[in-house]
Amino acid sequence: MTVLTGQYFSLTGMVKDASGTYINNQNPTFSSSNTAKVTVRQLPSGEWQAKAVAAGSATITATLGAVTSTLAVTVVDSLTPSSIEISVGTVENSPN
Repeated sequence: MTVLTGQYFSLTGMVKDASGTYINNQNPTFSSSNTAKVTVRQLPSGEWQAKAVAAGSATITATLGAVTSTLAVTVVDSLTPSSIEISVGTVENSPN
């Protein structure tokens, strides 16, 4: 995923058993491979939050016991537009 410097984003780990069934009340912890680029902290509410600190890359790791999962994060100072998506709002008859 790509995020802008200074942005915050929440982290959630959905834990599954070997058959792919979600397991409730199992909460992984999170860490960053490069805290100079992305920091991770647990909020008082128990939720996890990451912050894009500086341009570069980091890997966020979710850990629960011996099970881990990773997310690659790229932090950029700005985004360069590469396309435009047009959406249509409400269509109305024009007044006469």
